[in-house]
Amino acid sequence: MLGIKKKSVELFNFNGQDYLTLKEAEKAKEQYEINNPSVRELLLNKLKHNNEGWDDVVSWTLSVEELDTRAGRYDYDMPVFTVWTHNTVYFSCAEIDHGCGAVLSVPRNPIEK
Repeated sequence: MLGIKKKSVELFNFNGQDYLTLKEAEKAKEQYEINNPSVRELLLNKLKHNNEGWDDVVSWTLSVEELDTRAGRYDYDMPVFTVWTHNTVYFSCAEIDHGCGAVLSVPRNPIEK
């Protein structure tokens, strides 16, 4: 029986997946960040959509770590939160169609017509 010496290979790991090169791992990370925005990014987009910004926020239930969490592909990746402005209440939700985290909003003081 011949002894075969295997060459040691250093693998780069990102998000539980092994990659042969650092460049492949960095590309996977970049793609992950594009496909999975942070809670901060989702919230800021929703604030802008409602013509509001960070200065309008009155209170929130998020920590800084939760703000920078990637929303992910599954609802358990999205932290549960509520953010209040003078006019709107924002909250986390899992999108039913896509199975990823989303930020929804409702008026803070709804008016019946």
